[in-house]
Amino acid sequence: MHINKIFIFLLITPILASCSNDSFHYREQKEIDVVLVSGEHYQVVDHDQKKDDTNINIAHLVSSNTVKYTIGVEKNYYVSGISYEDSKVFFIGNSQYSVVLNNVKYSTRVTVYVDQISGDPSEEGEPGDESNNEITYDANGGEYILVDGLPMNKTIYSTIHHPRPNTSIGTDIMYRDGYNLIGWNTKSDLSGEHIGLGSRYLDLNNHTFTLYAEWSKYTDKSNFTYHEVHEDEEDYVVIDKYIGTSIDVSIPEFIDGLPIKVIGDEAFRHSIVEKIVLPKSITNLGILCFGQSKLKELYFFDNLRNISDGCFMENNDFSTVHINAILPPRFPSFDRHSTYADKIDNLIVNKDKKKIIILGGSGAYYNVDACTLKKLYPDYEPFNVAINGWFNNYIQLDIIDKFVGENDVFLHVVESCGQYQFLTVNNMGYFSSKNGYDSRFFNALELNYDLISYADIRKVSNFFDVFMTFNNSRASREPKKYTDYTDYADKRGDYSNDPTIRKNEDPKTIYSKEDKTKIERNASITQEGSVDTKCYSSQGMNKLLGYYQQFIDKGAKIYFAFACVAEQSLLLEEATEENIHRYEVEVRAYLSKKVTFLNTMADALTSVQYFADSDWHLKYEKAVEETIKLADSIGALN
Repeated sequence: MHINKIFIFLLITPILASCSNDSFHYREQKEIDVVLVSGEHYQVVDHDQKKDDTNINIAHLVSSNTVKYTIGVEKNYYVSGISYEDSKVFFIGNSQYSVVLNNVKYSTRVTVYVDQISGDPSEEGEPGDESNNEITYDANGGEYILVDGLPMNKTIYSTIHHPRPNTSIGTDIMYRDGYNLIGWNTKSDLSGEHIGLGSRYLDLNNHTFTLYAEWSKYTDKSNFTYHEVHEDEEDYVVIDKYIGTSIDVSIPEFIDGLPIKVIGDEAFRHSIVEKIVLPKSITNLGILCFGQSKLKELYFFDNLRNISDGCFMENNDFSTVHINAILPPRFPSFDRHSTYADKIDNLIVNKDKKKIIILGGSGAYYNVDACTLKKLYPDYEPFNVAINGWFNNYIQLDIIDKFVGENDVFLHVVESCGQYQFLTVNNMGYFSSKNGYDSRFFNALELNYDLISYADIRKVSNFFDVFMTFNNSRASREPKKYTDYTDYADKRGDYSNDPTIRKNEDPKTIYSKEDKTKIERNASITQEGSVDTKCYSSQGMNKLLGYYQQFIDKGAKIYFAFACVAEQSLLLEEATEENIHRYEVEVRAYLSKKVTFLNTMADALTSVQYFADSDWHLKYEKAVEETIKLADSIGALN
């Protein structure tokens, strides 16, 4: 893709007034000039301030005011962002954009990024190849928040870097008195597909499409007892108790003109409520506030900072969570886990095609090459949706289950210490006394929270504890854009073959901690390799077999492979023939009734020289070689 960066320069100069004593001072209302410098692929059409007679690019305004430019962009280009902090960019149709700069008062230099829309010529006709890729957001009974008299309810999107675009968070473009905005719908009567605010959607048949606001009517304040808090110049409301009788509750954003910020301890405890909608004003949930209730479904925004599993204790029916975005993402552009939304998007946009779905930890992400499988199986669409061996697999398997179809192939490539992959543990992020909860799986889900709603969270422990860790960790991170992306995965989800990204590290000798001269392992890169018979259990294996059966019932074929691991990284007791035999025999005893095994554990033990930056991460050439071996074992596919 060709990317052009077009620069907007704001030159702001105070005009000085003369005093009688020949000294100078600033006028009470300083006048400034804002100069929008012309770019190669766009031109200024108009602006809303006093105009310069000789140059329409120059706007004269009073300091601290807002200026709005209308610019026209060449075909196949679009404005992708602006560096000015207090600004907004809106697509307003006919290749034109509104660039709004708020509170302009200091000399500053602003960059506007203009990218070229130029899809792969081999993929003609797919959304993203043309410059008229446009989403319109219908207020559907609400009202638009106008910017200088205009509704900013259209956005342009590209599918160059992401298979599907993120939707608007919506709360900044429309409102409806007495209602919470809880998402978008593909149909105005709300009978279509629900999309969370900021989550992803693509109409596979049309470049331009409309999404309709989903509104949830406030539950009347008479259904709550509450009190006001006035502290540190902040006034808000705390819900003390739900006293209503409805099973469907949408908590208001305001009561008596004050925002509701807190749901108090035990406020909904023992209640009959089955569905709760939290407004965007809520930032804190009290202990047991929804405990021992009939709650089944929850909507909340991702600015909720104080939430824990202690809020939902003993809720046996609580299965579904919808998270709406109101905060910008933090992890795109540098975290390899943020490719996960793209990986699942590949399944979604190819849901009606025959697919090869590769799942596992990084031993599958790095080591199985979907692009190679495409060459070997041209009638199939192979996609690598593997992400990390320490991430919850109940969530991942629930998501995949939604998109498995007739004649699909499910290729499960499991690591020999894969307690998450064998469903032995179910926590949303493991806990260590040193580092607290590992919240990286939420990094992976950040670009499409809707994926969480596909999963049954009753299967998961520590879900909200880990979410709180994740959300609090974002506070100090620089905001990113949904259009940001990483180079850590290609279009089929394979880990990059770029040698600058897939970094090689030399093996090293590992000495015993007790005896510094005793060699414990002759060669290891990360000391992560392990063949652990404790990583699986009969309970976890039976649950895994249940998922396999669900896929089989949908017409899929199941294949199992042991992920390659650096042989020299194993502890001496792990590397014994007896241990390896016991590990493999028990795995086969559990799973052979549902799957076809493609290799042996001995096959998976590979010399450390073939690994890159981990004892699980093969170098690219070796990954291709191992993928061909797996395909040879699979054989022909009908």
